[in-house]
Amino acid sequence: MSDSRISHELSHPSYIRELIEKAERDDPEAMYELAFQYFGNRIRVQPKKTWLSFWASVRDEQHRDAIYEEAIYWLYRSAAFGCSDAQFRLGLFLVNGLLSSPRNYIERNPAEGRRYLTLAADAGHAEAKDALEGRPTFTFPNMGLW
Repeated sequence: MSDSRISHELSHPSYIRELIEKAERDDPEAMYELAFQYFGNRIRVQPKKTWLSFWASVRDEQHRDAIYEEAIYWLYRSAAFGCSDAQFRLGLFLVNGLLSSPRNYIERNPAEGRRYLTLAADAGHAEAKDALEGRPTFTFPNMGLW
């Protein structure tokens, strides 16, 4: 577990548990996959208990926040460990911002996004090269980089 912000439910399939263990051992591909398991809402999490958790709407918002925070944590770590897929995705998120109303989870920062896209392109990531050259990507077909 990256820290004590959330508690994982015990009913994870074994591959999710193994993925978490690999990510915690600094496996960049596992970190990337784990991030997208969170983004895809395939891992159920519960915010740590607070007095606010008695209200369903607050609990739902805390749940969404906990999922996104954990996903972003693992995405940044994977990119830092050199995973070109993570660098590409993070670059796109930074260029466009990662929004989920009402909160902005990743602030738009095109210069930083371009830096991550360049790292991915330099590692041979074809979609990152396309994005840097202004061509549409499969991931974000109408993406405007600058």
